[in-house]
Amino acid sequence: MVKKNFEVEIKKITKEGYGIGFKNDKKVLVPYSLPEERILIDVVKESKDVIFGKIKKFIRTSENRIEPPCPYFGECGGCHFQMASYSFQLKIKEEILREILKEIGKIENLPLMEIEPSNSDFFYRVKAQIPLKRIKGKVYMGFYKPDTHFIVDIEECIIHKRKINEFIKKIKEILQEERITVYDEIKKRGRLRYCVIRSDTDEKNILIIFVTNLKGFPKILANKIYEIDKESIKGIVENYNPKEGNRIFGEETKAILGNDYIFQRIGKYTFRISATSFFQVNPETAKKLLDFVKELIPENKILIDAFSGVGFFSIPFSEKMKKVIGIEIDKSSYKDFLRNIEINDSFNVEAVNADVFEYINEIEKANLIIFDPPRKGLSENIFKNLNRIKPEKIIYVSCNPESFLKDLKVLIEIGYDIEVIKPFDFFPQTYHIEICSILKRK
Repeated sequence: MVKKNFEVEIKKITKEGYGIGFKNDKKVLVPYSLPEERILIDVVKESKDVIFGKIKKFIRTSENRIEPPCPYFGECGGCHFQMASYSFQLKIKEEILREILKEIGKIENLPLMEIEPSNSDFFYRVKAQIPLKRIKGKVYMGFYKPDTHFIVDIEECIIHKRKINEFIKKIKEILQEERITVYDEIKKRGRLRYCVIRSDTDEKNILIIFVTNLKGFPKILANKIYEIDKESIKGIVENYNPKEGNRIFGEETKAILGNDYIFQRIGKYTFRISATSFFQVNPETAKKLLDFVKELIPENKILIDAFSGVGFFSIPFSEKMKKVIGIEIDKSSYKDFLRNIEINDSFNVEAVNADVFEYINEIEKANLIIFDPPRKGLSENIFKNLNRIKPEKIIYVSCNPESFLKDLKVLIEIGYDIEVIKPFDFFPQTYHIEICSILKRK
């Protein structure tokens, strides 16, 4: 056992966002610390190989340290790097990715490009998923403290769009007045679980979704919320989720007032996005990814867009392709995908409602395949079928560096060379990185 507090020098940042130093051959992990800082820490937890600490006092600070602009930083678990200048955050993320890619091994001159910054480092997120609690009569709306179910009540979250923040404040006031019941995890009762607010980038289209444990969100309450901003609110929606666990949305969704979707423009394309459909939370920076890949893919080919969502890649890329087949398992996203094909006149796009992990067995031919998989990455069955289909190029997009690395290793083993790896900063102030790699068959 080490002392309850001691000094440590931070060497670098881990992929989980911790500053890392060393003490008696043990790793010392300290949140909200930066490389080259020397700090006095209090020990929070110690295991055989790792010590977790929190900052007690700075002995030496980094020249890249700034005053975090958010009053909740360090208490709410949403952000990890607000104490660092944005330019340094980008350097940290490049270094994290470089460290991860070293594990591939035996690849000389790895084609890693410079990280693409976000258009905005604050007020960029177009979707907020806000848990609710009522304690001693007071409604709490905010985000969970790290590793707890304690909600940090907020007035403003500066990584979300300004309009979303306005709605958080006003909805909380209305819920407080109305005395509607809020779900209690211990007693397993109460009506409201989450408030989800979606916006477009121009903040002119707002969709408000209440996730409920009991069906029947009051229409009178929906009307009061609608009065906040009749022009912006395009719909107020109830999503019914009676199941325990961390999954936010349930299977049943119903519009209480207006529509259960909004529209988002990306360049010249229009996307309908329903209440529970997936869409990038930083669309302005996501457009940079779209333009980057579109520039590098060949024309007049057959493209498979695996995990297609509402058609984010399929529709813009269809202009260059002979045919695009988009595969999406989620019914809500699939319905939006069908509608988006019509809206954008992308009639060489075919939408398939299926599980990619199984449907890939049915694919006979494809020149290009785009994978933007869930966090767990790809599967053995997908790799087996890639050996059979032999696409000329694979575009792999991931928000999880670990599964990205695991899958990249296999793609190299089955006969693909990495043409380029390009990171994008979709999530400023956090340790998350979006990565795009283009691979070519040998």
